[in-house]
Amino acid sequence: YGTIDPAAIRLNYGMQRVAGGGNAVRAVASLPALAGHWRDAAGGVLLSTSGMFNVDSDALYRPELLAGRTPRTINMSTIGRDLLRAGSAEFPPIDALIVYDSNPVAVAPQSREVAAGFAREDLFTVVLEHFQTDTADYADYLLPATTQLEHVDVVKPYGHLYVMANNAAIEPLGEALPNAEVFRRLARAMGFTEPCFAESDEEIASQAFRKTGPTVNYDWNVAKRDGWQRIVVPASYAPFAEGGFPTPSGRCEFFSQRLADLGLDPLPGYVPPHGGPTSNAALAARYPLA
Repeated sequence: YGTIDPAAIRLNYGMQRVAGGGNAVRAVASLPALAGHWRDAAGGVLLSTSGMFNVDSDALYRPELLAGRTPRTINMSTIGRDLLRAGSAEFPPIDALIVYDSNPVAVAPQSREVAAGFAREDLFTVVLEHFQTDTADYADYLLPATTQLEHVDVVKPYGHLYVMANNAAIEPLGEALPNAEVFRRLARAMGFTEPCFAESDEEIASQAFRKTGPTVNYDWNVAKRDGWQRIVVPASYAPFAEGGFPTPSGRCEFFSQRLADLGLDPLPGYVPPHGGPTSNAALAARYPLA
């Protein structure tokens, strides 16, 4: 933290998706500390402000309904492999799934596996979508979802300090429904009677953030009326001006003992690309840069 600089965000996203990207980001992030600029507002480096918004996860996810049980979690990065796995006691087969806010056939790794998994004849698939996507092609039921213009939502941002209200601009078109309404109707059909399953989108939005920390002043009605509400931080904000970094030492650590303990380079170092002309000439020749 210490700056709200889209250029810094773009720099990070552009560098980290290659071999050695993590170390490159570490090196760049160290420069403001090396020059002493962390003490100045907008003098540091920012990935995201999202951690400053104190989300009330209990109100949104209702862990009390689990009654101590831990539901199975499937990593979307392995969804293709998991859909094709033979069932076992440790890993029961996936017989049905609902896809919303995503297009896994197009974006999940190992796309051939993903397509084969979704093509299973015995898999019941429901997709909530705006368009006929690659995943929608495999749906047993394709339900029309509302767009951002048609439903109420509250947004935790990445790069600024304002809770944002997404007020509907138009009524839902045709038979489109918000995702939450689909799940409300599904819960009702399945006989769930807990009050949370009947909460409207506005009621859910009103509970999104705890009234502690920077979101102590959160008021959905204010955000809805104005379109935004700033969280409680100083106008000129430099959170690490006096130190207090979230590290064991409380300092910005150029040398990371935690990485050293993991057998990794404790200092930012150069990691050559997997397919570079000097690190792997054969691979670089096969996949040359345009």
